[in-house]
Amino acid sequence: MPRPQRFPIKLEFWSTEAQLSGLELLTADGLSDKATHLRQALAMYLRHFGIAPPQPPRPNGQQQHQETSHVL
Repeated sequence: MPRPQRFPIKLEFWSTEAQLSGLELLTADGLSDKATHLRQALAMYLRHFGIAPPQPPRPNGQQQHQETSHVL
């Protein structure tokens, strides 16, 4: 029995050389990969045109405002 594909749909798009070099510059530090940036860009594009609903804010486990004391 064949294993189901993780991504069964192929999505192909065209880009300019400037956009490709910008994407390569974003991923050059190794902190993220091209697929992550492309998913984020597509999500932003769909939200901008109202195709996808906005994401609810995610709690980050930290207080929003931290109190600090200043000693003079």
